[in-house]
Amino acid sequence: MKKMKTFGYLLMAVMACMTCSCRDEEPLPDPVPPVVEPENPGNPEEPDTGKVYLGIAPIIENMQEQRAVVENWKEGHCLGVTAAGDANIPFTFDGRRWKAGKQVEVMADQKVSAYYPYNVQYTDMTAIPVDVTTQEDYMYGEGGVSVEKPSAALVMKHALSLVRILIKKNDYTGDGMVDAVTFGGVRLSASMDVTSGKLLPAGQPGEYKAGGNYTLDDASPVYVEAILMPVGTAEGITVNVHVDGKDFTYALPPTHVWNPGMIYTYTLNMKSGYNCEVDVDHVPMDEEYWSTFGKTDRIVMRDCGTDRIYIWPNYTFYGYDTYTGEGKVWGFFLRYRNRGGGEDFAGQARFVLMDGDRIVEQYQPFDIKCGNGAWDGYCKYCYVQAVPGTYRLAVLFKKNGESAWFKPYGYDQNSNDGEWMYEVRPATDMPALRMITLENQKCNTFLAYPVPDNDWFNIVYTLSNKSRKAMKGTVKVVWEREFKLESNSYRPSDKKENKIDDYEWRDELGSCTVDIAAGVRFWKGIVSCKFPIQRANPRDPVSGVGYCTPIAHLYYREEGSCEWKLLRCDTEYLFNRNYPGSESAKMDEAFNYLGIIPQSW
Repeated sequence: MKKMKTFGYLLMAVMACMTCSCRDEEPLPDPVPPVVEPENPGNPEEPDTGKVYLGIAPIIENMQEQRAVVENWKEGHCLGVTAAGDANIPFTFDGRRWKAGKQVEVMADQKVSAYYPYNVQYTDMTAIPVDVTTQEDYMYGEGGVSVEKPSAALVMKHALSLVRILIKKNDYTGDGMVDAVTFGGVRLSASMDVTSGKLLPAGQPGEYKAGGNYTLDDASPVYVEAILMPVGTAEGITVNVHVDGKDFTYALPPTHVWNPGMIYTYTLNMKSGYNCEVDVDHVPMDEEYWSTFGKTDRIVMRDCGTDRIYIWPNYTFYGYDTYTGEGKVWGFFLRYRNRGGGEDFAGQARFVLMDGDRIVEQYQPFDIKCGNGAWDGYCKYCYVQAVPGTYRLAVLFKKNGESAWFKPYGYDQNSNDGEWMYEVRPATDMPALRMITLENQKCNTFLAYPVPDNDWFNIVYTLSNKSRKAMKGTVKVVWEREFKLESNSYRPSDKKENKIDDYEWRDELGSCTVDIAAGVRFWKGIVSCKFPIQRANPRDPVSGVGYCTPIAHLYYREEGSCEWKLLRCDTEYLFNRNYPGSESAKMDEAFNYLGIIPQSW
């Protein structure tokens, strides 16, 4: 495969490789216990009246020590406490003991709740305002008191999550000056119920600048930290890094969650040569030639006679989507049997689009061979110019030395007409995919590549932007294995009986944002991926051989849209009539799918 050439000036990408870890919480030393007097725990300095007053002994549930996270009580810390109908009583720590702003007599068993930080204006303990921009470590806790034990042991829990960003310079040759690290799509305000810690978000998602104004140095790394709202899904949340005058945005995978009281660390690696325009060996398709080649000859049909060919779908992982005005790769398997003798089949095949029994559009013939009683598989790129509509894809065959074509005798492997129906859609200027590979791998259209089961790996892609219009949106990697009529992986006839772990799935492995300026023809990007679920290998119970390998595809969603569209193959290079190598080698120059499997398979 010819190498892609980057332009002479430095273009770099950030966040090419993202690793995420949810750090285990480390035990902290017990805070200094407050000193309380049994007779008068609320204010020990007051004279003894014979009454028992409310006191507190709060401890903080463990979280790793980080900026803006409270781990031990310090002088001046103040909790808002509610008990026995008295709400929002301030209890202030003086370094040794907690002093109540108001004495509350304990005359019976009762619950006590508290929150941090205290605000004198709060009256509704079920709706304490939470403001992320203050970077306060909001906490809540509950306990109980009695006349015998009037000091409430409160375990104060962290209501929010701590998210850390570590950017590594690696081989990046720029200055590495980080001006800002900004979270996007995060909730900035909410209300909190102090009895449960439940948060009710308010307002629309926004941006929060967590840090910046430092220079990357892997020998002395800087963690940018932010206390943020917990989320059940990170969909829509981004991390934008402004480095050396450029903005780079990473979209968090929707499968990520942030739980209260937990720390999440994202490591973003600087890399040169990604998320930038690239110069790719490219030969524009000769539309005038391909508009006539194979499309104007008269097709004469004959009965199949003794030539019994059975077909079923092949190469369906190029995807279902078909557009007029561009190339499309179709494929088929065939099984051949000559009932008149033992000769093999040698001749040609061609694809046609049918509307009932009428040929709507025909495509160029290509040579095929198949032994008598054997099977084989083929694919071919076809220049689609049919009027938008739904058609049946058919395959015609012709033997060497003959002029007439014939249809297959029938379908095999339980295939049927429904599996060969395609909707030709109107022309589009949506980007396509010239190439998809594993980082540092030379991949092809045939093999499946092992990747880590429980660790991150990178998928590199080259977008083809034929319209050269500005592009802004999100690209995601989907690892899919489906048996459907309009699937981008397999058809129903591909599914076999009596297999082990023969499931269907569509797992999202990772995503990234793209922001491409107008005029860019080819763009090279990278997506960090990880399996969200550990899948078992679908296989034969006797031989143990797997079948219908899951396929990784890229899908694109334009900014402001809710629709994800398959990044289909940019086939222009496949129509290169002067390609110096074989047809199979040329097919490895442009494809839009990647077979990957966990290493444990």
